[in-house]
Amino acid sequence: MPLKLHIFLKQNKAAGFTLLELMISMVIISMVVSILFGAVRTGFRAWEKGEADIDDTHRLRVARRLIKTQIASMNTQVMFESRDVKEGRAFIPRCTGETVEFVSYRSILPGTDSMVYARYFLDEGETSSIRVFEKPVSVISFNELTAIKDEIDMDDTHVLFEGIESLEIECMRRLEDGSTQWETVWNDNYKNEKEFPMVLRLTFEKDGVKHTISARVRSDHEKTK
Repeated sequence: MPLKLHIFLKQNKAAGFTLLELMISMVIISMVVSILFGAVRTGFRAWEKGEADIDDTHRLRVARRLIKTQIASMNTQVMFESRDVKEGRAFIPRCTGETVEFVSYRSILPGTDSMVYARYFLDEGETSSIRVFEKPVSVISFNELTAIKDEIDMDDTHVLFEGIESLEIECMRRLEDGSTQWETVWNDNYKNEKEFPMVLRLTFEKDGVKHTISARVRSDHEKTK
């Protein structure tokens, strides 16, 4: 064999990779790729969580504003007992701790401009949630309003907040001595000039964090005092 060819083959043989070196290289490359993909996946999940947190915060802020407006616009005027009987009384808010119902001049749902019957309640389904039911009220009839609660279908309700761990609805009452106290039960047993609550408050816990939505009821009887 010519000397130059022998030297060339020897140099190329020395410059090549052995099978063991190739296997080690492939393992190292696989580890690096796995680390890179893990970092990208972690970053993507963090981005998704950040977006979800922003959506939850925005949803909470919007819902808080709408709920406060609806509570503050509660209807406290006297309603007819029925379409035929012209004697009436006010539709007193009804609160049971995890449910509240009242009539308001404002709707929190788009496309509704009329007065509405509103009911907030805790739905303890697969995922506990705070739901709202609304029904437009074009004719003010006390008897018809009291029958609405028997017509509620879950398909007609709307989810306000999901993943709720607890809900407490309270009404602030003014006592005779001028002091105030929170009531978890409120109904039409209060038959005096202060039968409407001063403030309505919803307190719920989501992801271990407590949120409070409260609004003062601008009652018509207060305006005339």
